[in-house]
Amino acid sequence: MKATVYICTGSTCRKKKGTAKKLASALEPVASVKRVKCQKICKGPVVGIQNGAPVQWFRSCGDDDRKDLVRVAEGHKPSKSLRKRVASKRDGKLR
Repeated sequence: MKATVYICTGSTCRKKKGTAKKLASALEPVASVKRVKCQKICKGPVVGIQNGAPVQWFRSCGDDDRKDLVRVAEGHKPSKSLRKRVASKRDGKLR
């Protein structure tokens, strides 16, 4: 079963032009990508990944994180750099 990836479309997350589109393009082959409204954990772009467990949110995701996010969507554990950006207060929640 494919993971579901949520990409925030709030104003702060949209400020990094093109980043959300690049993240979505990288994740679409391995996950179902959905755009969602602001998750109120802005330090954008914000990405949530749900892979058979409650959704896990990551803040400040950029171009350098694409490979790590794809690996998480494939079922691997987040890398050390990605773990530093886990937004645990939103884990399991979706607005």
